[in-house]
Amino acid sequence: MTDVEAGAHVRVERLGVRVDVLLDRPAKLNALTRSSLEALADAFTSLPDDARVVVLRSTTSRAFCVGADLVEHRAAGPAEVYASSLLGHRAMRAIRDAGQPVIAQVAGHCLGGGLELALACDVRVAATSSRFAFPEVGLGHLPAWGGVDRLVALVGPGRALDLLVGGRTIDADEAFRLGLVEHVVADDDLEGRVAEIASAWSTPPAHAVAAAKRAVAGDQRSVAMDSLGAGFFQSIARGGAQ
Repeated sequence: MTDVEAGAHVRVERLGVRVDVLLDRPAKLNALTRSSLEALADAFTSLPDDARVVVLRSTTSRAFCVGADLVEHRAAGPAEVYASSLLGHRAMRAIRDAGQPVIAQVAGHCLGGGLELALACDVRVAATSSRFAFPEVGLGHLPAWGGVDRLVALVGPGRALDLLVGGRTIDADEAFRLGLVEHVVADDDLEGRVAEIASAWSTPPAHAVAAAKRAVAGDQRSVAMDSLGAGFFQSIARGGAQ
């Protein structure tokens, strides 16, 4: 096994044909800075050629990821928020475009941009302790990294609007019933279940797995619209909209 520092609060571990990308900012529940997003994008665009499956997980059971770093976000102007949204799209697209299937191993809080991150993966395995929410609308903006389309594709427009506008936090069982996650297991069984799936997905020919992933991938929303919208909402927050 190898353990490589990929960048700001992101590590990469190699376990044979499996590669784990780890969110490693436990003190801040893996809140994502611009540097973190860039490191994630770089990690997923530089995976080893012989990797067969990727697991995205956290180094803390308290949270998968709580989304964007709000301290950094609130200090940014509209143009910086626009640039950050573009960077977020780049990271999500790097996950989607990886030639290998990507499994999100989710425990603890999975909120906002963290939920967008999980939705960018190909399958989500959640511990019973997991909690999910999109709080952005209540804060005066929208998910800005392509998560809206991915949410609608998984749960449908009505349920998506309920989650977005209601902003409520749901548990793992409800996330499963809605179709937001594909597997729910006891916390102690999470690593084992992910290992089982990763092993099974490493078995078929790599080219066939990559083709299957491409066949089911979708990306309907405009990156520019998400990113311009992010800057617009920041302008409103600062009283700069005319």
